[in-house]
Amino acid sequence: MSRHFEDLAEGLTLDLGSVTFTPETIKAFAARYDPQSFHLDEAAAAQSLFGTLSASGWHTVATFIRCFDDVWASEPGGADTLGPWRAFHHLRWILPVRAGDTLTFAATVKALVAAGQESGANPGKVDTGFPSGFATKQKTGATQWGQVTWHGTGRNQDGELAYAFDGDVLVKQRG
Repeated sequence: MSRHFEDLAEGLTLDLGSVTFTPETIKAFAARYDPQSFHLDEAAAAQSLFGTLSASGWHTVATFIRCFDDVWASEPGGADTLGPWRAFHHLRWILPVRAGDTLTFAATVKALVAAGQESGANPGKVDTGFPSGFATKQKTGATQWGQVTWHGTGRNQDGELAYAFDGDVLVKQRG
């Protein structure tokens, strides 16, 4: 599959692979970014609402993004066609991700807005969230970027939905 905006269609799903959350990775992420006791210490976690060491929700999202980027970049030229994630909507952590859990990640195209098409908040153009004139200041000149809304999920080893979100990312158009 090519990695340009025009190659995507609503309903396309990317399998992003699976990752096991170990006590070591949970603690390392938490120590740096989310130092709550139930992410850092087994004894404290046993007394928490989770009852055991659990991953930060942000750890699960960061892992999803890494898996997404790896799959996207696996195609020739893929790394050059993926822009920034500009928004997350409806992010829900439904189940805790406990030490030893394996999440399987997937992303499904929910909506596509090409450059020059209407976007609900900003008729007449894709709302990139960047300042006016941003595209003309880039070294690449007049590159056009489409906006893709992905529905991202992480399911645990029992097939249960652990978290879900909708996220907007910019993808380079061929044009």
